Amino acid sequence: MRSGSITSRNAQAAMEFLMTYGWAILVVLVVVGALSYFGVLNPKALIPERCTLPSGLTCKDFKITENLASDRIDLFIENGLGRGIKVQQIVVTGPNVKCRNAFADQLVPAGEAAYFAITTTAPSVCVITDAAQGSKEKSSINFVYYYEDSTVTFSHNATGELFAIIN
Repeated sequence: MRSGSITSRNAQAAMEFLMTYGWAILVVLVVVGALSYFGVLNPKALIPERCTLPSGLTCKDFKITENLASDRIDLFIENGLGRGIKVQQIVVTGPNVKCRNAFADQLVPAGEAAYFAITTTAPSVCVITDAAQGSKEKSSINFVYYYEDSTVTFSHNATGELFAIIN
């Protein structure tokens, strides 16, 4: 009979262990589920907005706007290349963003910044689809320019990244 009582004690200890730590594990799962449901564990919510361009060009400010009337991307870019540049075109592409604008050689003097708006009004084309307002969108920026003391023949491409909230 001694072996029966030992088995009974082991079974009781196992049940107490499962009951005690089972509840703790259940509580942890409920907390993780709640945090996930409310978006606290969403990695995109934790990553800050950013706009990066190659050395010499600085994206000082940016904004992506989507609404029924017009989609648009606003960029404020500083020229730190040491020479004036003429911007020919900016193209922003991502999974939900397709925007392009030809700027007719807009001059940005050395050390100064300029504002660029890519809208749905000609000559721009800007379409933002299937992006919920408040969500973050990762897109690539292709910036085409040439130096003001040069010609269009010597155009340069600068590629960067835009990670911003859709307003």
